[in-house]
This record gives sequence, C-alpha cells and structure tokens, in this order.
Amino acid sequence: LIDATTKSTVIPGNKVLTVNRSLYLGSSAHINASAQYSTIEFAGTLAQTIPAATFTNDEVYDILINNSHNVTLYGTMRLLHEITAPAGRLDATTQSPTVVYAGDPYAKQTIEMNRYLNNSMYNLGIYNISGVWLSTTASIYVPNDCTITRGVLTVPPGATLTVDNYTKLDYRAPQISPPPPLIDYWSCLVLKSDPSLTGSFVHSDLFSSAIGNGTVKV
Repeated sequence: LIDATTKSTVIPGNKVLTVNRSLYLGSSAHINASAQYSTIEFAGTLAQTIPAATFTNDEVYDILINNSHNVTLYGTMRLLHEITAPAGRLDATTQSPTVVYAGDPYAKQTIEMNRYLNNSMYNLGIYNISGVWLSTTASIYVPNDCTITRGVLTVPPGATLTVDNYTKLDYRAPQISPPPPLIDYWSCLVLKSDPSLTGSFVHSDLFSSAIGNGTVKV
C-alpha cells in the first residue's frame, strides 16, 4: 500500500483492508482504521512491519495477523477491540513499541495468548474504563513498563502477568465529581485467586528471590 499524499486511507466499518506486502505512507498520510468492526489484515508471504504513526491517532479497531513470518510493530498502537492471529504473531517487543488497550467504553477487552510473539509486549498500556482482563490461561510478559491510566487491569486465577519495570502505574482519583453512574474513573490492578492460589503477579524489582524468584501468588 503506497500513499504519498497527506490524506488518510479510511477503512469503513465492517470492511477489511488486506496488506500483502509493505506499507509506504507519506509524512502526513495515515490509515484511519478506527471505525467499528473495521479490520486491517497483514497477510504477507515475508515478514511485514507496521511503521510508527501508521494509523490515525495510533488507533486500530481490529487487527488480523495472517503472516507466518510475523509482523513487527513500531511506535504505539491503540487497540480499540481485538487482535487475532491465525498465522504468525505480532512482534510487539523487538522495536520497543507500546500496545495500549483503549477500547469501547462499554465493552471490556481481553488479552489473549498467542497473539503476540513470545506472548510479550514491550510496553503495555490500559486505557479502557470498562476494564481489561487477561484470559484465564494467559501468561503475559511485559519487559519494560505497564501503565494503567484509565480503567482496571484484572489478572484472574490461572493467569500470570510478569512486569520488569513497574514504575508508571497511575492510580487516578475520579476526574468528575460525582462521577457518572456505571463509569469508574479509578485506575488499578486487580489480582484474583481461587483456593489453589493460581492468580499471580510477577515483578522482578519489588519482590526478592527469597519468596520465590520474584513471584507472589494471591
């Protein structure tokens, strides 16, 4: 896809834009991929990349990885709905990018296994007032930072979240007083457990190896 103009390429709702080769965008050109139920699919036969600032406001509604050679993300991607990966994975680590779960305010999002290469995101951001959950079988690694600026990130029983540099957790008091009903402006991390104590949060800096190599089960 080559767009040397300064305008945006728009993916309408319920439509799919399939990229089989490379993206070449002009300095002010973007792909507007934020319409509800719109999808951008990467289906190359060689490794592909998503350059920084590819998407308008860094937002993409659905992204489909259908490339067994993987797709490398640069910059920031604000995911409004979900990522699926029937073939290959999104490499969200190598180029130190940021993935922000920034979905519809009326629908929670789920971080699933086997979407990201090595189930890893270099930086993970949460900006969804309806909340983001790890799937119950997820084991997600964040080698740099996890930033929760709006909404709740929940680690349920059976899931594991490993964060190496947990420095930017942003707990926010309500921004509107009183807050609107059904909208929670607090930001936090919720750890859930069952009787087998299988919910866990791994932080290599906060917890010493004396209590299990940095793993705390709750």
